[in-house]
Amino acid sequence: MTVETNELNFEDQLIHYLVNIGGTKQWEYLPEIQTTDQLWANFKHILEINNPDKLTRPLSKTEFAQVEEEISNLDTPYHAGQFLYGLNGKSQVEVDLDDNHHVFLTVFDQDEIGAGNTVYQIVNQIQREPVLAGRKSRRFDTTLLVNGLPIIQIEEKADGVDAKTGLNQMHQYIAEQQYTGFYSTLQILVAIAPHDVRYMANTTDDQFNTDFAFRWQREKDNRPVYDWKEFCNSMLSIPMAHQRKILRRKKYKETSIIILNHNDYF
Repeated sequence: MTVETNELNFEDQLIHYLVNIGGTKQWEYLPEIQTTDQLWANFKHILEINNPDKLTRPLSKTEFAQVEEEISNLDTPYHAGQFLYGLNGKSQVEVDLDDNHHVFLTVFDQDEIGAGNTVYQIVNQIQREPVLAGRKSRRFDTTLLVNGLPIIQIEEKADGVDAKTGLNQMHQYIAEQQYTGFYSTLQILVAIAPHDVRYMANTTDDQFNTDFAFRWQREKDNRPVYDWKEFCNSMLSIPMAHQRKILRRKKYKETSIIILNHNDYF
């Protein structure tokens, strides 16, 4: 069995585990979504459902183009983090409707994280066309969406492969500007093998440094977590993510490097 086959099999195991990990609210797997256009359409649908008090019909192409532009203009993970947190914990996009009404549509409400109307989804093998001339098309492993937007990117590696190779792979994607457009909101990078897991904050190409990649530590004894299932239970399950305030972050200066710890993911 090739390394690539092993990685695809492990990817399937990981997705199956996240979907069935238990709890009142978990990840929903969407295998039918394979392209960026489908991801935008999925986000649009969730945005419309979560704003019934502001919208009486689906957004038109012109109206949603304003939303796409606002998200695509998030030029750094830091600015994306500011957008996701929003004002007083509520993230909104501003839209001029075709009937001349002006509305603010809620993307995230921190009070709803882990419950309420928050939607948690998994997509994988997303096809990405090259952004820079002369570069290759890419296919991402696994993306975790919250309310339709990409928050966590996971690259799976076969057993015995250093997880840092997955982070270096994502660094290449950053250099190729693949984490732009729809993927501008990406906050956390996870490289995972069956017995090796490392994670770090998404960052710009010039600031990328795997020295800031962490292993998850058990709270009871501060020992590093190597097993992928234990990592999923601790960091990626919805109840634990809610408990650890997923999508809630400490204030930090723009020049500082985001440090992910046990209490705040973003």
